[in-house]
Amino acid sequence: MSNSQHNILGNIMYCAGGWSQSLAKDLKQEKVNALELLDDWPDFSCFEGYADKIECLKVCGGTENGRISALNNIDIFKGLKKLRILSKVKKPYDLTKLRDLELIDAVWQPSLSTAFSGDKLNNAIINSVDDSFFEHSIENSYVEQLWLARPKVDSLNLLEYFPGLTSLRLTESNKIKSLNGLAYCNGIEKVDIEGLSKLTDGNELRLLDKLKYLRMMKVSPDFDVSVFDEDTSIERISFCGPKSPTLPWATLLKSSKIRAVYGWWGKPFNEEEILGFLPAGIKPKKIENTAGTKNNPAITVELLIK
Repeated sequence: MSNSQHNILGNIMYCAGGWSQSLAKDLKQEKVNALELLDDWPDFSCFEGYADKIECLKVCGGTENGRISALNNIDIFKGLKKLRILSKVKKPYDLTKLRDLELIDAVWQPSLSTAFSGDKLNNAIINSVDDSFFEHSIENSYVEQLWLARPKVDSLNLLEYFPGLTSLRLTESNKIKSLNGLAYCNGIEKVDIEGLSKLTDGNELRLLDKLKYLRMMKVSPDFDVSVFDEDTSIERISFCGPKSPTLPWATLLKSSKIRAVYGWWGKPFNEEEILGFLPAGIKPKKIENTAGTKNNPAITVELLIK
């Protein structure tokens, strides 16, 4: 008796317990273009003849331990555009035949490097990348948006392999102390950093002359904010966290491109003092005391378009 179960919600089919004729029938008849596979499906050959319209695939692994033993015959999903693999795969796999892939979200292991051969892949989420990345170098990456989640490397030198980035997100690391490596990606427009508790050096932010949006949350209390002591291309800055240092407001609010700043004020709120930092003729759209304490509030300043 089959333990196969599946449910359909909108365009997504959720499958568990293996293959069944009922599942095959619904794949044919229903308007499904996304699959979420619960349990361990080590071989996808059962989907042959039913996979052509599947554009999004999420491989969750075993419901108890998240185990994914293999991704055999994954290239049956020829039109796949988005692939999420929630844990490491026990056996090596190959994604080179998935030529339409636009987004990959997976835990780093050497096999993941095969995803980057396609010229349509522009969005990558790499979890727990480590130094073995450099043993399986990526060539001709077309990725524009990259998220490194819980990286195990202590530098950003791997950005050399992603020269076309326009957006970078970094989250949860107690190893990365410097943003050196950003200069490999001089087209970056957005940087989003959260939970890099040892990060003190952001000097290479100065080299990103196309950077428009910067969000930095929960970095080291010793982060060197002097990187903001000169005119910048940045339009919006959000810089805060329980122990984040105070921004150089006088410099930032005079920067030629700045539109909005959010961060610690560092002393009791004083709107008149803030107004005094603004260049002649520039008026605020909003000045708001949004969080923090009386002696160290977090404030938002938005300016009218310059």
